[in-house]
Amino acid sequence: MSLLDIIKRAGLKPVVVDSSILALENQYETNYKKDNQEIVALLDIGASVVNLSILKDGSTIFASSFFG
Repeated sequence: MSLLDIIKRAGLKPVVVDSSILALENQYETNYKKDNQEIVALLDIGASVVNLSILKDGSTIFASSFFG
């Protein structure tokens, strides 16, 4: 059962569903001052998946998930 199915079974109506990588980028942009000349690597290491996102000038230039 997917996370979306669980949310619907709980009687909720999801309006927006964000991928793990984009959620990580949104958290970074919300919590840290952006430097337009900076290259940033965001790495989320979970139990069964690793998400990697590389940002340049505030834009995603690489994003991938690795499943183990």
